[in-house]
Amino acid sequence: MARDRAAGQTELAALFDQPAVGVKRVALGGRLLAVNRKLCELLGYDSAELLQLRVAEITHPEDRERELQLIDQLTGQDACSYSIEKRQIGRTGAEIWTRVTATLALDGASGAPVWIALVEDIDAHRRAGQELRLERQATERRLNELQTELLHASRINEMGQLASALAHELNQPLTAANSYIGAVRRMVQSGSASVARLLEIMDKASAQIGRAGQTIHRLRTLIEKGETERATHDLNAVVQEASALALIGAQHASVHLSMALATLIPPVLIDRIQVQQVILNLVRNAVEAMSGVERRHLTLATRQVDDAYAEVSVSDTGPGLPPEIAARLFRPFVSTKPTGLGIGLSICRSIVDAHGGNLRADRNSDGGTVFAFTLPLAAMSDGS
Repeated sequence: MARDRAAGQTELAALFDQPAVGVKRVALGGRLLAVNRKLCELLGYDSAELLQLRVAEITHPEDRERELQLIDQLTGQDACSYSIEKRQIGRTGAEIWTRVTATLALDGASGAPVWIALVEDIDAHRRAGQELRLERQATERRLNELQTELLHASRINEMGQLASALAHELNQPLTAANSYIGAVRRMVQSGSASVARLLEIMDKASAQIGRAGQTIHRLRTLIEKGETERATHDLNAVVQEASALALIGAQHASVHLSMALATLIPPVLIDRIQVQQVILNLVRNAVEAMSGVERRHLTLATRQVDDAYAEVSVSDTGPGLPPEIAARLFRPFVSTKPTGLGIGLSICRSIVDAHGGNLRADRNSDGGTVFAFTLPLAAMSDGS
């Protein structure tokens, strides 16, 4: 018996020493017999001051009555314990919400019945939860900022790859326009052409300059960094514009392009620039994937999936995706290219996900790979 009592005293001492929770030992009449350091810190007293008080003096009157009623209900039961949320009164008079879990036990020294109670600071848990929520929100904001920065970096990287091809693409219409203007000059000087003929040639020169201007405008729009804005757009027009930009300089790749654009697709509600970034990335990836094969057939298609979504697909006749890559294709830093960074498809999925769509990769029945992604129709977004 003496050994059991000694063991109980050792366990009780260990309980009182734990810093994570307040602990108190209370006589049946409500007098505090022992308190640990955590409870003193919680209430703002030192242990000597706190042991001069009764439980009633540090408990809110309304909660004191509830606790006494609960104890009365438990009187006479074999297992006497309870848990209650109540307001403790600190030294400054502040109300501190706590959860008290108490068990009736025998005092190790006197053998008299006493309450052993654990006191948890609920307010501290709530504050910690609030801090965690604020930290999570700050993290999400930073991730969004990083995603925007990464998207911008990806656009700039694409521009670097297009730079040499762009010079060739612009050179063609500008050279043609210069030739037309030179021809007009010679005709005017010789007086050998009618006004109608001169105007016809000038119109051709103007068209070539306009072609060059459209190319520059597309590039400037793509690399501009700004707030994303979603608006209603014709999906087929978005696909055509993006594919034209993506295929700049690809003539040397001997790629045969087919467009299978469905008619009567309702408008989509999208950030046009971001969606064009997705199409540009997928088209350029397809062209690169077919660089080592003889048959190079690229197909861009659109279709209406249902009343809520439309779909864009980019199909190639390349070698397809290795199984070990296909399983983790959209993860950051996974690439099929020897020099690829592996962030392009990850960014594409982020853009599509943000639009409420889905990006997937399938095996092309004609050989190669099909990348397809869905976008919301404007009618769905409007709630109609």
